[in-house]
Amino acid sequence: MSPLWANELSVFVSTQWLEIRYQQAFTGKTIFSQTVTLQNSQEAGWENALAALKAKLQTLTLKKNATFKVYLGADLVRLLCIPAQNIAMTREDERAFV
Repeated sequence: MSPLWANELSVFVSTQWLEIRYQQAFTGKTIFSQTVTLQNSQEAGWENALAALKAKLQTLTLKKNATFKVYLGADLVRLLCIPAQNIAMTREDERAFV
């Protein structure tokens, strides 16, 4: 099958939620979509997100030529770059860098 017809798995990761979307690349039709709320932890927010992602990926059946894209939420980027801070963020703020 042509790589132009590859399905696309998109993962949006934040310290508070994880969204997985599996779509047909050619038509954009969503095959699978799920949002998971993570346990809030200031110290290890990225560890919770990675553990949830690993668990979800193990349950999915993907085509061999599927593409995989990961989008990091603003709070996760800040957590990876600077120490965690107690800053109230809206859902729009979390997706600011997606």
